[in-house]
Amino acid sequence: MRALPLTYIENDAGDVRAVTALNRNSSLPLTQNSFGLGSTYAESHVIVSWKKDAQGCPALDLQVSYQKTAVHIASELKDNACAFEHVHAHEMNHLAIYRRWLEESPQRMGEFFKQRFESLTALDSLSRNQETIRLALVEFGQVRAQHDTFDSEAEYDHNQAVCDRFIPKMLDRLKAEGKLP
Repeated sequence: MRALPLTYIENDAGDVRAVTALNRNSSLPLTQNSFGLGSTYAESHVIVSWKKDAQGCPALDLQVSYQKTAVHIASELKDNACAFEHVHAHEMNHLAIYRRWLEESPQRMGEFFKQRFESLTALDSLSRNQETIRLALVEFGQVRAQHDTFDSEAEYDHNQAVCDRFIPKMLDRLKAEGKLP
């Protein structure tokens, strides 16, 4: 079991409309009043290879990573360095959740598959590969709960209060100008 390092890009070219569209196109739950000031996206990637060890017994080689990892910050936030840095820091926390999950994956996934090893090795080769990938992606997707815990109501209330309330004022202005979805 191997986890590849997490790499990412940052993009602050999209406006609130574009970042909101990124969030709404994801599988993440959004409230009716959610607007995308920032978005961190990471695509789970799993490579499975079943081999034979020196004794001819099945051995699982599993590699996990995140691909297409990107942090987006709404361009309107560049008008206020405090708000930009605050939203950027929030997104960096999401990135840290992904990174920590990835670093812990070898041990966690190793234990996960150790418990399922016998049932997997009983399957034919194609079914074993498909089921291993499915199980790995399901397990890998459990990171969502950590993001949901971080994105608490208290966190978002705090986000609204910082920087002399720049964020709610900016959203009110954009709404009045018809620039919000």
